[in-house]
This record gives sequence, structure tokens and C-alpha cells, in this order.
Amino acid sequence: DRENGTSAIWVIIDKKTNKVAGCTRLAEISWRDERGQIGWTWIGSDFQGSGLNKEMKYLILTYGFEVLGLNRIEFKADERNHQSRQALLGIGATREGVLRQHMKIHDGYIRNTVFYSILRSEWDTIKAQYFTNFKAVL
Repeated sequence: DRENGTSAIWVIIDKKTNKVAGCTRLAEISWRDERGQIGWTWIGSDFQGSGLNKEMKYLILTYGFEVLGLNRIEFKADERNHQSRQALLGIGATREGVLRQHMKIHDGYIRNTVFYSILRSEWDTIKAQYFTNFKAVL
């Protein structure tokens, strides 16, 4: 996907310890529809609760809207993952709905998936309201 321009992956390294702090991805990019999806995020246990997730989301949202010119960025979350769903609301994403029995996961459970999004027309307001202390250097 990276080769055809429909995915970008970031690995975050902690400068103090040189340890991998986390990773995330902007994928399923549709240039025709001007949209992409942020997800596949992992944060190391030493960095959970540190604000790293919010900072990663800010940087990728900035990149998606301001560099790539996307109109819509989507997020998906397992309906059972309350922490992830709250984090998405905490960055200003709009809950759009639930796809029931959407996908089978590794243990065979068929999960419901909650969809969220942020639109380019909302980005300046969301950036000012939810990311006041952040600055992107791209």
C-alpha cells in the first residue's frame, strides 16, 4: 500500500531511551474520494497515558488535511474498546454509527465496529479546541 500511495506508517522512537514508543498508520487513502483512515495504532506500555496517542493523531490529521489535502479522515474502533472510543471523542471526532457484526477478530469473536470521522471543514475548529498546545513541524 505504501508503494501505491494509499498508506503511510509512522514509528515513534522515544529520544530519551531510544525505545520504540508506538506506531500508527494513515491508510486506505482514496485519492479520488479525498479520504483516509487513521488506525492500527499501538502504544508501548511505558508510554500509555502520556499523551502520545493524542500527539500522534494531531500530527497525522495535520499531515492528512494540510499536506495531502484530504477532505475526510476516518477512524474505526471495536465497540467494546471504551478507552479508544473516548479518545476519539477527545480529539473532536464525530461518531457516525455502528456496523454490527462487522469483522471477525483473532479469537473468533465477531465485533461491532464504531465509525468516527473528522472533516476538513471541521479541522480548524477542532485544532483550536482540542489541540491548543500542539504544534506540527512537517
